Amino acid sequence: MLGEMTADDVVRVILALDGADVRCWLAGGWGVDALFGRQARRHDDVDLVIDEFDRHLPAACAALQALGMHVVAHEREPVLMPDRCLLEDDARHRVDLVSLDWPGLRSALGAAGGLPEAKFESAFSVGLVGKREVPCLSLAAQLALHSGFVARPVDRHDIQLLKKGSPYGRL
Repeated sequence: MLGEMTADDVVRVILALDGADVRCWLAGGWGVDALFGRQARRHDDVDLVIDEFDRHLPAACAALQALGMHVVAHEREPVLMPDRCLLEDDARHRVDLVSLDWPGLRSALGAAGGLPEAKFESAFSVGLVGKREVPCLSLAAQLALHSGFVARPVDRHDIQLLKKGSPYGRL
């Protein structure tokens, strides 16, 4: 797979962001795999939620540019992850930096738990990529973010895993 993102690639990206003081959480396919502590499928990108997206995006992009990546798209849509900045390197490794609509996500998590609104902390967990613990979105947050759109085969695969529950992910 051209541009396949391996566990080593994911850790390298997270460490680069950490070194730039950009707090992030794994989402998407790698976020699901981290919750289970193992890679369940191949990935052509890594999705990372960036804390205070507008404020930290320049530092995040600079950190990834030091790894040979460049911005190829910046989009905004009215969904739970409204901002998306896509970076890619010459080998077609892709990193999606995304924002979260925190109030919308808290409402979605609350509704799933029968509450008016969930606690902020319920959106987060710790997972495992390779042998390294990494910050990631919680199982409940991942399920909320995997709804409301037409699911591709890889999304359906991730949703099936999420519905089984997470043996590794923890707060």
